Amino acid sequence: MIVKILKNLNKNIIFIHVCIGDLYPNDDKCIAYKYGPDPIQVIDCHLPKGPYAPIVVLLIHGGFWNSIYNRSIENAVGNDLLRFKIVVCNLDYRSIGNGGDYPNTFYDVANGTDLIRTIAKEHGFNSNRVIVVGHSAGGQLGGYITGRFRLTPDQPGYSTNPLRPIAFVSQAGVNNMWDGADQANETGSGAVISFLGGPYQTYPERYLLSSLAASSNLSVKFV
Repeated sequence: MIVKILKNLNKNIIFIHVCIGDLYPNDDKCIAYKYGPDPIQVIDCHLPKGPYAPIVVLLIHGGFWNSIYNRSIENAVGNDLLRFKIVVCNLDYRSIGNGGDYPNTFYDVANGTDLIRTIAKEHGFNSNRVIVVGHSAGGQLGGYITGRFRLTPDQPGYSTNPLRPIAFVSQAGVNNMWDGADQANETGSGAVISFLGGPYQTYPERYLLSSLAASSNLSVKFV
């Protein structure tokens, strides 16, 4: 249930050759692209062997928006997708404990996602065929990415021309942050409130921005 990707490097992009951990067994190669100065502001581009499938999958990891987790959580999923010749982009971002939370995490995932267009030109993919797959907290961020076209200029990550995914898969995603705040008090040590800086009574606009998958029409296939 999932895609294809993209870039022509320019002077604003830092290019490194080492992805997190080892290459996936089904990689032909993996290239890491930085979209900011922090070491965690990186997106790994995994290229399969042979002709590419006509889609790209963007993976967004979960972990309560906490910095003890990183994109390595998605390694098994990414390797499995490569078996089907799907290009995989595995996105990391700042989170609670390393400079993330509201609004920095939103800027990170927006900037990292838009970089896929650049990567696509480098490797000959179609950046118009991206499917977002997010797990848990990554599901919440995936909903935000998919709904960015609905943002207004005063909201974090706004763009006049954001990358528009063709589908969104939320794997146990926190799609409704109002309910998520109540549940996370029991299961996630108050993760939602920590991530957004306070309860929904104090920051209703933050909860609305963070719940695009639940509060608006994403205009794409949504699983």
